[in-house]
Amino acid sequence: MCCPYDIRRSTELKHHPIAQTNGLDSTASLTFADTSGTSSDPKLVVVHSAPIVVDLDVRKSANQSITSTTALTTDSELRLGLSPNKQYSIEGVVFASSSSATPDIKIGWNFPAGVTSDLGYLAGDNANYLGAELLRTSNAASQTIPLAANTPAIIKISGTVVVGSSTSTLSFLFSQATSDANPTTVLRGSYLRAQEIQQ
Repeated sequence: MCCPYDIRRSTELKHHPIAQTNGLDSTASLTFADTSGTSSDPKLVVVHSAPIVVDLDVRKSANQSITSTTALTTDSELRLGLSPNKQYSIEGVVFASSSSATPDIKIGWNFPAGVTSDLGYLAGDNANYLGAELLRTSNAASQTIPLAANTPAIIKISGTVVVGSSTSTLSFLFSQATSDANPTTVLRGSYLRAQEIQQ
């Protein structure tokens, strides 16, 4: 017998006691079919789906070097997975170094269409101001950030990101400003962090 109405409510699995007591995995969701006013009992439907990966902070665990290239390279660790339809403040620090004053560094960001990015940086070392800039375009390189030989630079990241309707990844990019055999290195301990802006 078909019920006169069917109101379905989904709730996140990990917070629901039925899921916890039945040992369901974190990729499942619970859907209740409300059949009040009929001869049917309420039903519990378990729907499995791909998990959404959301990473709101990340620390670089090992140095990463590039040589002889001015092409922007995706950092192997500095990326943030962000939830859809949310706004975030972004902050972090990138430590960069080279054994030579020749290659220097440029930085950038990769993010999908539907993301609005307003990310700036302020750079310096133990003796010099090295520049500042606002970056708003995906896969666009910054101006040259000079690196003195064997003198780590500190690149302070700050700004905001607005995510569209899809889960999105914000990835840090870097390159040499001048192609050189001496490496340009992003150092361990660099980090990125996102915090949701509550409207």
